[in-house]
Amino acid sequence: MSAISRRKYTDKKTGERKETAKYYGRVKTSVGWRWVPLCETAELSKKMLRELERKADSERMGLPGATTEAHLNGLILSHLDDFLADKLNEGVRQATVNRWKTRFKALFAFTKWRVLREVNARQAQEHLAELAAVRSPKTLEDLRADYSTFGHWLVKAKRYPENPFEGLKNPARGMEPVRKPRPMTEAELRLVVASAETGRPFKGLTGERRSLLYRLGCFTGLRSAELYSLTGGRVERDSQGRVFVNVTAGCTKSKKTARQAVPDIVADDLLRLVAVLRPEDRLFPGSWHSHAAAMIQADACAAGVETVSETPRGRRVLTFHSLRHSFALWLKTNGVPITLAQLMMRHGDMKLTTETYGQIDDETLHQTVQGIAGAAVPGVPLSHGLSQTNGDECQRVTTKPESDRPLESEKDLENKGFDDERGQVTTGEEERRKWSGRGSNSRPPQCDCGALPAELPPQQNQF
Repeated sequence: MSAISRRKYTDKKTGERKETAKYYGRVKTSVGWRWVPLCETAELSKKMLRELERKADSERMGLPGATTEAHLNGLILSHLDDFLADKLNEGVRQATVNRWKTRFKALFAFTKWRVLREVNARQAQEHLAELAAVRSPKTLEDLRADYSTFGHWLVKAKRYPENPFEGLKNPARGMEPVRKPRPMTEAELRLVVASAETGRPFKGLTGERRSLLYRLGCFTGLRSAELYSLTGGRVERDSQGRVFVNVTAGCTKSKKTARQAVPDIVADDLLRLVAVLRPEDRLFPGSWHSHAAAMIQADACAAGVETVSETPRGRRVLTFHSLRHSFALWLKTNGVPITLAQLMMRHGDMKLTTETYGQIDDETLHQTVQGIAGAAVPGVPLSHGLSQTNGDECQRVTTKPESDRPLESEKDLENKGFDDERGQVTTGEEERRKWSGRGSNSRPPQCDCGALPAELPPQQNQF
């Protein structure tokens, strides 16, 4: 009989080596030795281990009750169908089940597995490594989680002795997404919307509704799955004529109900569409949501908009999620407070709103600087064409504002001459008539060309 023992592990918070509260024991099965958790009592753990060893011996000898061996020789597609059926009975959405089916069939096609016995983590890891070149780190993490979910079900259903996908790693963890979306400019959005309106249907979605879909996604920030879930009954118009769309909690990423306002430029077309639909009819039917990136890229190519661009921050791709990035960028550039932008984007962490979404591109930076320069403070010249070829252009200059020096009599002005040490310029009769009698709030004069002098005396230069 195998001995029982407590296993050691490292506490992630303190870094200390500790022992588990439960005992563990090793059992020899048809596929090899494996560790199994028992309980916290030594005597009871020994009894549990003896029972597990008895069952393992029965399975290896093919005695009645050895169902695991029969399952290992069964077709893997049959096990997959049973797995998906069980998940549907547990309340998993049909869209999630369909995604699992597609992903596992792609895995089986790559590894060429036919029976359950052939399943192993090594080939599954190779499949993830191959997808790392074309899929984002988040997608690879979702695939790894899906494989692990299937493995846990196999163990729970007693069809496999242990999770065959235990220990899978994401080969792109910590790397930048391969297809990182970029925001769209207003001009690009107009071109894509116009191209979609006159385009052919895509996966059951007509061009006219596709045009409305792009505008609604760009001005509300809703994701593709959230837009796909909208029905005629989810569009609301209040007593003041304002239009809102409501997304159920089961269709949002945060699993919370979302309510988003619709701008008037989109609300009119949305209400006309709702008027001809029943409350349970989808606003945007078809299977487009599974191919949303391909859909918007096809419309962008038809409109002459680049789908892949190289930026100083790396490679950026035009995807359906670019509509949400555009919504975040416009919130930033229109001066929306960051707390309100976070609520409208429905982010739990403000860093996601400020750092991940709405990244400012070079074009936006350039336009912002031009706008600042155009709204400069009056009276502060930003440039001048002061010429140095003619020394007579800037002769009559008052070097000190009138408000900063005492008033002088006309006789003193007549007798005043040029003083190199003081850096003052003699004023004539015309200049005396121009400035005599003005109050202390008068502005200092400028030269005849309307620009600042080339040089001011060091002791009186206020800039």
